[in-house]
Amino acid sequence: MEQEAERWAKEHIESARIAPTEKKVCASCGAENEEEAMFCEGCGQPLGVSGRCPKCGATTLPGGDICEVCGAWLLTGQCCFCYAPLDADARFCPACGNPVDGVVCPGCHKQRIFDFCPECNIPLTRQALELLEDLRKDAEISRLIEALGETSPVSAAGQEGLADKRTAGQEVLEELKRYYGERKSKAKASSSASLFGSADFEEAMQQVSKAQESDAKLKESQALSLLKSVQKRTFNTNQEARRFFGALKVLLPVMNKTLVGWLCNAYQCLHPEGPSACADPAPGGEWIFRVEYEMKEVEI
Repeated sequence: MEQEAERWAKEHIESARIAPTEKKVCASCGAENEEEAMFCEGCGQPLGVSGRCPKCGATTLPGGDICEVCGAWLLTGQCCFCYAPLDADARFCPACGNPVDGVVCPGCHKQRIFDFCPECNIPLTRQALELLEDLRKDAEISRLIEALGETSPVSAAGQEGLADKRTAGQEVLEELKRYYGERKSKAKASSSASLFGSADFEEAMQQVSKAQESDAKLKESQALSLLKSVQKRTFNTNQEARRFFGALKVLLPVMNKTLVGWLCNAYQCLHPEGPSACADPAPGGEWIFRVEYEMKEVEI
């Protein structure tokens, strides 16, 4: 009996060596998964394809769901919005309800597989609109929008109000010029010293300008600190990350800075097109801006 058991054990071990069980290793957490698994049992990340893009032939990244070269969707048989499994003849995802081939952006008329158009920033799905509403109620996001609003020009929707403010500002400036001109004329005509001479006036204006500049820089520093804090979030899936940063870009006021791109945490790679061009944005990242200061002299 012992010999029979020993022989069976040897045969079992040998057969296991000949036909080992294939495992999928998750690129996000390193956990091993069954060959047929589409999501990691450890962290829930989709198990992407590592190899060559079927559309352009470029090398794809482990755990990536899109090709960073041509933008093709790599997870065949999975919804490009929520990763749910799809039937071969499906036209809409049974889980999220979005078209399986993506959505045509009404702005640029291009087919998109993202919740926000990376070119026009238009929300394309119901999930995108819902996230915008949720983020507007988010306390941290609200503080950020308020802080940036104090250091930035208003968005396109507020251009009319901005025009009114500029008109009012020009009127104040013209009034100030008239007042200053009258004071100078009176000072020249009077034999006695002016109670508020030109030197006093210029010094006062310089002090006001310095105080305003210092206050503006402090507010900008506080706003950028809040922006950095908000962008420390990580996500369960790549599309969830793209959705969040797409919404954030829509909600933030227009800033006096040039948007350079989105820096991903996964590879520390700068993507000028944003997270929609990153194969693995789930670990998070941040929008990168180039700060530009412009000094202008106002003649009074």
